[in-house]
Amino acid sequence: CQAALGTLFALTIDNGANCRRVLADGIRELVQVADDHLVDSSKGGSNQCSSGADREEDRSSTTRDQALGQLALEVLQAMRPHAAIRCANCKAKQTGGTTCSQCGHVLRP
Repeated sequence: CQAALGTLFALTIDNGANCRRVLADGIRELVQVADDHLVDSSKGGSNQCSSGADREEDRSSTTRDQALGQLALEVLQAMRPHAAIRCANCKAKQTGGTTCSQCGHVLRP
């Protein structure tokens, strides 16, 4: 999953068209990955019945999860400047909706 996010980051960095495609088709999934993997360390706790090897594996897994969540967050932040849609008719930036707030033209993603 980390390799896939790294590839997504490389494909979207400074590429408005790819950013808009991801924002249109995969934003929910990307946000879900970030939410699921950004682990709050205060919630982690340790299991007192676990062996040392089990605790080390849990820490390693938590570190990987946090790195994956951080990478997903960085991809989202890199796409932020491309989140607005421009009206094809008047070129006004639109943050949502199906028609332009300036001229009423139908917006296309």
